[in-house]
Amino acid sequence: MTDPTNISGKQGIWSSRRFVIAAVVVALVVAMGVGVIISNFAGRSDAADPVQPPPATQVPSHSAATPTASATDSASFCGLAEVKLVGTVSNPPEAEWSLVGTTAAPLSKTVGPKILEPDGYRRCFAHSPEGSVIATANFFAMGSKRTLYSKVAEHSVAAGAGRDVLLGAQPTSSGGGVRVQIAGFRILDYGATAATIDLAFRTSKGATGSQVFDLVWEAGDWKFQVAANGDLLNQPVQLPDLAGYLPWSGA
Repeated sequence: MTDPTNISGKQGIWSSRRFVIAAVVVALVVAMGVGVIISNFAGRSDAADPVQPPPATQVPSHSAATPTASATDSASFCGLAEVKLVGTVSNPPEAEWSLVGTTAAPLSKTVGPKILEPDGYRRCFAHSPEGSVIATANFFAMGSKRTLYSKVAEHSVAAGAGRDVLLGAQPTSSGGGVRVQIAGFRILDYGATAATIDLAFRTSKGATGSQVFDLVWEAGDWKFQVAANGDLLNQPVQLPDLAGYLPWSGA
């Protein structure tokens, strides 16, 4: 029987494609074949040897570079005015929270999402550190609503072979019934054309975890990257606590 505490070894649940992730971009991850079910370790809040998150980047490499994005490239396609090509976020963004599927998602009048569709799909975020954080949180929340799969794959995933794979796939699971809520974040890297956001979450089983998203600024909006085979570039990990994260939640 697979050891639910082995979340990093090659023979652990992370590598078994029989399992699916719960709530971390659920519909997409199921289609991608990422081998994990958060509920396996979420049901054990006392699991041994939780994987530690990567250390926070002290000097983000993207921000250290000279910004090269033009004014046209920098503008959001829906007209959000805020543009910051370097920087970070020192305080949790002020936002109104509402459920998308089973996960609360944030909305800011200044950084987005500016476009909210009746089915719950959200897009168009400011080209700024706060915009990248709120975009990531909304990507995460939309994953809890299976019916948004096609729109997320088409409009929220960066162009490339991985996106093509996702557009040709269909979600096959609801994620095992485990509910997940955002609990905090860290900006690991931010620059004119890309950002790396580490999002912390808590599950309805009592566990704490983390998912890192790699974002790119593309066609006037933040989109997240996937590998050529459609997998997320990073796997979720279990956390012992929220040390190092800015607490941030809507539930």
